[in-house]
Amino acid sequence: MGSNVFANGREVSGKADGNMSNAAMPDVCLTPPPPPAGPIPIPYPNFSSDADTDEGTRDVYIGGKQVGQKNKSTFKKSTGDEAATKAQGMGVVTHTIQGATKHAAWSFDVKAENQNLTRHLDLTTHNHASDPPNTGSMTVKGGAISVMAPTTDECKELQSKNDAKRTTLGHSSEASTITHGNYQPATGNARTVWSCSRKLSAINDPSYCPGLSYDRDTTITNQKGQPRKAKQAAETNLCDEAVIDRHFQYVNDINIRNPHTSHTEPRIIESLLQAGSVDGGTLTLSINWNSQAGIQDVPCDHCHRVLCAAAACGLNIVLCTKVEQPPCDNDLSGSY
Repeated sequence: MGSNVFANGREVSGKADGNMSNAAMPDVCLTPPPPPAGPIPIPYPNFSSDADTDEGTRDVYIGGKQVGQKNKSTFKKSTGDEAATKAQGMGVVTHTIQGATKHAAWSFDVKAENQNLTRHLDLTTHNHASDPPNTGSMTVKGGAISVMAPTTDECKELQSKNDAKRTTLGHSSEASTITHGNYQPATGNARTVWSCSRKLSAINDPSYCPGLSYDRDTTITNQKGQPRKAKQAAETNLCDEAVIDRHFQYVNDINIRNPHTSHTEPRIIESLLQAGSVDGGTLTLSINWNSQAGIQDVPCDHCHRVLCAAAACGLNIVLCTKVEQPPCDNDLSGSY
C-alpha cells in the first residue's frame, strides 16, 4: 500500500507520510540573556513531522509504518524553540522545549484498531511535557474553525440528511436553515445533531437541538412607540473565555424580532454546552441556508461570531464548504 491514504478528504497521518505541522504559535519560552537582564519570554513558532509518529497502530500500517491514533499517538518531538535553552526555565507552561506534538482532532468515523485515525491538517498542539501544551496550532484560543470540501463522504452524508429533513418538515421552499452536524466530544461517543431556524414543537428526537429557551419576561417598544411584552432568551451557556474575555453577546435575543439566538448554529452550540463542556471536542457542520440568494452553506455574520465564541471555549469546528472563513475578531461583542 502507498503512503497516501485519505479519511474524510484529509490524508491519514502516519510515520511514512512526510507531512509537517508548521509554525504553531505561540510557544512562549523563557530565553537568554540570564538574570538580572532576563530570562525574557519570547513566542516561538513550533514545527513537527509525522515522521516522528510514536505510539501509533501496532497491526495496521500505511506505507509499511505505524499510523496515528486519537488520544494515544504523538509526534515525539517538535522544533523551533531551541534558542530558549534548558538553563532558563524553557516553556512557560510545560517547562520544556522540543516537547511532543499531540492531535486535538481526528477523523469522525474512520478507525484502525478501534481508535479514530489522526489526519494531516487536523488541529495539533505542540511542546508537551504533559497536558496542557505550551502552544496551539492555527487556533482561536482553545479551538479552531476550518473548512472541509462538501464532496467528502462525511459532508455528503450530512447534506443528504439536510435534504431529507427539509422534505420531511415541508420546508422545500421555506426561507429557513436546516443544519446537521457530527459531534465528537473529547471523551465519549460521537453523535449526530441537527436543528432548524424555524420554531419546531413536539419534536421527539434526541438529536434535535432546540437551543436557548425564551424564559425571561421583558418589555420592548413597538414601532408605534408603545410598550409591548415579550420573552428574552435565557443566559448563554458559552464559557467565560468567550463572554468575559472576548465580550461575546447576542445582539438580538427577543422572541418576536427574528433573533439570531434561533439560528441553527447557536441552537446547536448552546444545546451542546448545556449538556457539558465542549473543550477538545470536534463539531462538523453542514449548513443548508435557503436564502434569497439561493442555497448557501456558510454561516451568517452573527452565527460566525457564535462559532468563534464556541472555538474560544475549546470546540474545534469544521464547516462543509469550499468558502474559507474570515478570522475571528478578538472582540466578539457584535457592537462594531
